[in-house]
Amino acid sequence: GPGLGMEGLLVGIPNSRTPSSKSVRVPIHLHAFDHPGQPSESPNGSSVTHSNVNQEPLNRAKDYAVEKGSAWPACVLGLASAWPSTQYQYTQHQLVEKLLEQKQFSDGDRAFAIKAFLESQVESRGMSLGIDHVFQLPTDEDAANQVLDGVQTIMQELLLQACLKALDEWGGDRSSITHVIFGTNSGCQAPSHDVAIVDKLNLPLTVERVSVDHMGCAGGNRMLALASEISCSSPNHRVLLMYVDMGVILSTGMPSYLTRQDILNASLFADGAGAAVLGTLPRAGERALYEVHSWKSHMISQTRHELAPDAAHAHTDLNPVVVGSDIKQFVDRMLHASSVHLDDCAILCHPGSSQLVDTIEKRLGLNSEQMVICRQLLREHGNISGASSLPMMDMLRHSVETGKHKWAILVSYAAGVGIEGVVLRPVGNMDNLTASTRQLSIGPPCLLALSSTYPGEKYQYDQKDVLEALLSQLDLNEDDRAFANVCYKGTQIDRRGLCLPLDALYVKPDSIASQLRPKVNLSDQLYTMLADAGEAALKEWGGSRNTITHLITGSLTQVGEPGLDRVVAERLQLPSSVQRLTIDHMGCLAGYRVLGLAAHIAAVSSNYRVLVVYGDVASYMGTTLPKKPNKLDIMSVSLFSDGAAAAVVGTQPQSHEHTLYEIHKVTSKLVAGSFKDMYMKVLVEGTVINVVSPRVPIFIGKHSKTFVDLILEGTGLTMKDCAMLCHPGGKTILDTVEEKLDLVREQTNSSWDILRAHGNMTGATNLQVADHFRHTDAYSKYDWAVCVSFGPGLGMEGLLVRIPR
Repeated sequence: GPGLGMEGLLVGIPNSRTPSSKSVRVPIHLHAFDHPGQPSESPNGSSVTHSNVNQEPLNRAKDYAVEKGSAWPACVLGLASAWPSTQYQYTQHQLVEKLLEQKQFSDGDRAFAIKAFLESQVESRGMSLGIDHVFQLPTDEDAANQVLDGVQTIMQELLLQACLKALDEWGGDRSSITHVIFGTNSGCQAPSHDVAIVDKLNLPLTVERVSVDHMGCAGGNRMLALASEISCSSPNHRVLLMYVDMGVILSTGMPSYLTRQDILNASLFADGAGAAVLGTLPRAGERALYEVHSWKSHMISQTRHELAPDAAHAHTDLNPVVVGSDIKQFVDRMLHASSVHLDDCAILCHPGSSQLVDTIEKRLGLNSEQMVICRQLLREHGNISGASSLPMMDMLRHSVETGKHKWAILVSYAAGVGIEGVVLRPVGNMDNLTASTRQLSIGPPCLLALSSTYPGEKYQYDQKDVLEALLSQLDLNEDDRAFANVCYKGTQIDRRGLCLPLDALYVKPDSIASQLRPKVNLSDQLYTMLADAGEAALKEWGGSRNTITHLITGSLTQVGEPGLDRVVAERLQLPSSVQRLTIDHMGCLAGYRVLGLAAHIAAVSSNYRVLVVYGDVASYMGTTLPKKPNKLDIMSVSLFSDGAAAAVVGTQPQSHEHTLYEIHKVTSKLVAGSFKDMYMKVLVEGTVINVVSPRVPIFIGKHSKTFVDLILEGTGLTMKDCAMLCHPGGKTILDTVEEKLDLVREQTNSSWDILRAHGNMTGATNLQVADHFRHTDAYSKYDWAVCVSFGPGLGMEGLLVRIPR
C-alpha cells in the first residue's frame, strides 16, 4: 500500500477444532512459554486480541499469557572464580615430593613421576587437604568417608564464594533469579549442592534447578550453552550457573601402587569453582561482560574410552592425537555459523595438559597470543576439569589480551571423546549489543512422542516374593522383620521389575571386585532399557533421527564417564553433533524436571528437537544397604524398581508429527526446612545411604495445595478442570495429594496403576504416568493436566500441560 508499506501475518490453522464465537486474548508465542498472567503485547506495546482461534478450554484460561522470548544473544552479566585458600596452595615440587614419599614406585616409574610433574607446565595448584593427606590413602572406610565429607564441605564453600562474587557483580535482585544450574564431577549425592546454595543465598524457593554431573572436562562449556539456551527462552530469565570440581578427591583415592595413568592424573588435577549470571537484554543496572553467540557439540567416533577415568580403559598418551584429529573441522564449523574469523579470536582451550594445549595450537595454526589464557590457567591452577571454562572467561576480561581479540572461543573435550565449543564476544563498556539471527520458536513446546520400558518378564516379581527375598537375605531382628512385613504389604504394589535374580536382590558383595559384577550387569540392562525407550519414542515421533538436536539423559543410580548420554547416542545412532546433557542425582522429581528443561530448550528454536531418555536400576540399592539396615532402609527398598522412559519435545509440529501434550507452564519449588528429609549419598565403599523420612508425606500434605495453586495461578483453571499426573512415590503420598487437593480417583488413576504394576522407578515414573494416561478414557475427558513430582531437596516439580483435540 501507500508508503510503500507492507503488511503481513503468519497464521496457524487449527486442526479438527470448532472455532469459538468468543474473542479470546491469547499470546503470540515467540520461543518462550512460562511466566503466566502477563498479557501479550505487540511491538508497539499494545495488547493483541485474536478472534475465532481456539476452543472453550482456552477461553476458560483466557488470562493465561505466554510472554515473548528474546531474539538477542544471551549475555554474561556477572562472573567470578574461587580457589582453595592459601594454606591449600602447593607447588608442583611440594606435591611430587609428597607423592614419592607416600606411594611405592619402581625406579622407572619414579623417574616418570618426576618428569610428569615438573614438565606439566603447572607451577602451583589448590588441593583442599593438608599436604600430608593429599596423596594419602585413608586407613579404612570410615576414615575415607570423613575425608570425603570434609572435601565436600570445602567444595560447597568454594561454590558459595564464586556465586556471591558473581551475584554482587551482576547487582540484580536475587529474587529475580529464575534458574540455577549446578555441575560437578566430584561426589555422588542427592540432592546435590545446588539445594544448599539456594538456601544460603536466599534465592527464591521457586527457582528451577538443574544438576548436571559427570560430563568431565567438557561439562563447563556444555552447561554454559545450556544456561544460554534457557536465557534465550525468555527475557525474564536470569540464570545462576555454577560449577566446581575437586581434583583432591581423585588423589586421595589412588592405590599404593600407581599406574602411569594415575601418575599423570596426580600431576594435573586440582580444585576450583566458577559462577556466572546470564540473561538477555540487560536491564537498568546490568552490564554485559560477554555475549554468547553460538555453541556446538561433536562426538569423535570410536573414542568412547579414550578419556575414561577408568585407568584400565583410558589412553592418555593418545589424547592429543585423538582430540586434534577433529578440532580444525569443529572450530571451522563454529566460526562459519557465527561469521567470525579465527585470527580475531582468543582461544580459551580447556587446559587438560600442556601436550593437549600444544596440539590444539598446532592443529589450528594459532599464534601464541591466542592461547595465553589457557596456559595461564594451567600454570597457576592446574586442570580443574569442567570448572575451567568460567575461570578462563574471568581471566580473559581482566587481561591485556581482552583488547586484542574481538571474539573468544571456548573449546573443551572430555570422556567420550566429546568436543564442546562456545563462541563469545567480549563486550566493552562502549560496545553495543548485537542482534541474533537465531530462528525463533512459535507456539508452546509439545510432547511429540512418549514411551516406557521395563525389565523383561524373567525379572518381574510379585511383591510378596520380593519380601521373602528380603527376609531370607538380610539379618534383621524380630522388630525389623515385623516392620518389613507391614511395610511391603502396605505399599499397594503388586509387581516390580528388578534386574537381578531373586536370590541376589539383597546380597551385599564381600569385595570391591565382586561388587562390580552386579553393577556391570545392571548397567548393561539399564543401557538396553534406555535404548529401547529411545527407539520407541523415535519411532512414534516419525522424524529423521538426524534432526535430533539435543539429547538429555538422566539417572539416579548410574554414574560414570563417559555417561549415559554417549552410550545412548551411539546405540540410537544420533548425529555426532547432538548436544548432550546428563542429569544426575535429582531423584523422583527428575522426570518432570528434564521435561521442563527440554521445553525451555525447544522454545529457543522451532528447529530444535529434544530427545529425553531417563531410567534407573534401583535394584542396585538392595545390594548396597548398610550392614545393619534400619527401618528407613527397609522402607526405601520396599518401593523402588527398575524402568526407563523417553520423550521427544519440540515446537511447531510438522505434518508427520502428532502432539500428545502441549507444555504451557513449568514450575519448581523447594520446601524450606526439609533439606535433610529426603536424600541419597554414596559412601566410599559403595554403600548407599537412602533416606526418605516419615516427615516427607507431611511436608507434601502441607505444601501440595499451595504448589498446585502456583502452577494454576493466572490461568483461570482449577483442579476440577485438570487430571492429576502425580509421581507415585508411594501409597501415602498419593493418598495425601488426593486428600489435600480434593481429587477424585479418576483424576489420579494413572498414578495408581503405575504404582501397582511397576512400583516407583524414580524420575522415569513421571514420564510413564504421562504415557499411561494418554491411553485412558480420562485423556479424552480432560483438556488440561497438572503434572507433579517430589524428590530430594525436598523439591517439587510441576508442569501444566494441555491435551490437544
